[in-house]
Amino acid sequence: CVGVGRLLRLLKPYRGLYVLGLLCAMAGLALDLLSPTFLKHIIDEAIPQGAGAWPEVLVWAGYWAGALVLGLGMDVVQVGATQRCGERVIQDLRLAVFEHLQRLSMNFYDRTKLGRVLTRGTSDIETLRGTVINGINMAVVNTLMMVGAGTLILVTDWRLFLALVWLIPLLAFCNHMYRKRIGLAWQLVR
Repeated sequence: CVGVGRLLRLLKPYRGLYVLGLLCAMAGLALDLLSPTFLKHIIDEAIPQGAGAWPEVLVWAGYWAGALVLGLGMDVVQVGATQRCGERVIQDLRLAVFEHLQRLSMNFYDRTKLGRVLTRGTSDIETLRGTVINGINMAVVNTLMMVGAGTLILVTDWRLFLALVWLIPLLAFCNHMYRKRIGLAWQLVR
C-alpha cells in the first residue's frame, strides 16, 4: 500500500500529537470500562447491607462519577489532539498537491480540463480528511474497546463470553460484505 506509506510519512511530524490523542483515548476507554465494576460493587456489596449502606453507596457513586468526568476530560483532550494533528496533515497534503500541480507542464493543462483537476484534488483530500482526523484513532480505540469488554465479560462469566463470542465471525463476515458492496457503489458514484 503505497498510499498508506505516504500517509504515514505525512503523519510523522505530528506523531507526538497522535500519540497523545491515542493515550488519552486509551485512558478514557479504561475509565469507561470501569463503570460496570463500580456498579457491580454498589449492587452486589453496598446495597445488600441494608439501610445503613447509603454512605458506602454514595462513596462508590462518587468514584463512578469521578471516573466518568475524568474519562470525559480524556476524550476532550483526545479529540482536540487528533483534530489539530489531522488538520495539520491535511494542510500539508494540500500544499503538496498544490506544489505538484505547479510543477506540471502547460501541455498537461492544455489536455486536461482545469475544473476536473481541481475537483479531483479537492474531493480526494476531503475523502482522506475523515480518515486522517478520526479514522485511525477510532479504529484503534474501537478494537481496544471490544478486546477490553470481551476480557471483562470473560472474567465475569465465561459462559456469557461463550454465548457472545460466536458473533465475532458473523459480524466480521457482515462487515466484509458491506465494505465490498459499499466500495463498488462508491466507485460507481465517483
